[in-house]
Amino acid sequence: MTPPIVRPEPRDNSARLASWTANRAASPHDSQHRPSAVRILGIAGSLRHDSYNRKLLRSAAGLVAPDAEFIDWDGLKAIPPLRRG
Repeated sequence: MTPPIVRPEPRDNSARLASWTANRAASPHDSQHRPSAVRILGIAGSLRHDSYNRKLLRSAAGLVAPDAEFIDWDGLKAIPPLRRG
């Protein structure tokens, strides 16, 4: 016979959330352009410009939420290939 699963009671986090929101609004580091909360870095594993991976990555970039930032990193070609000695 397995013991019953005991789950903790859900907490009321509304006071903590209100405090955090008030402190965030009064932060002196806020600027006109606040960085997005979500940043997605896309790296295609192929160096070809029209590879399927790159096309899928571009397609996925179009599906990102408006408040998120998608970075299509193409710096892979600058990294030398691994050569084991």
